[in-house]
Amino acid sequence: MWKEKPDSWQELHADKPFYNPRKRPNKQLNDTTDEELLRCLLNCCDWKNLTLPSKFQREITAWKSDKPKLLELCVKRWEIEDMRTAKDLLFTYKENPDLKQNMKDYNVNLSFNPNSTQEESPKGYSDVVRDLATTFCRISNSLPILVKKDGMWKTPPHDWN
Repeated sequence: MWKEKPDSWQELHADKPFYNPRKRPNKQLNDTTDEELLRCLLNCCDWKNLTLPSKFQREITAWKSDKPKLLELCVKRWEIEDMRTAKDLLFTYKENPDLKQNMKDYNVNLSFNPNSTQEESPKGYSDVVRDLATTFCRISNSLPILVKKDGMWKTPPHDWN
């Protein structure tokens, strides 16, 4: 997605860098250039007369005027998307005795609408492997399972052979 500039980029923003903000290609790019990139991409969508999904409209408004609100809205959207994915995965295993026991252990009761159907989950085998690897790395570094830690992958766990 980041290899080719949008069609209108040359016409509208030839003087602006186009890059993946998660992998800034050089040190000259910073939060300010990330903001410029976002402005340019939004401008490209407007130029093409594209309608952005409604779930992003409040975030765009907040981005322009209320940065703390933007963070709140983004986190809520991410959490809702995670819950939808979890719901779909749990629905697949709703009758599984191990799942039922685990839910009981956590004092959680799952209830599904009888008319509900499972949507295709975006998670696949590689996601599961990455998740398990991260969990095992946390455990081997004597960290709590759910704790996020920067730099966890920079050095191997103690006694790595």
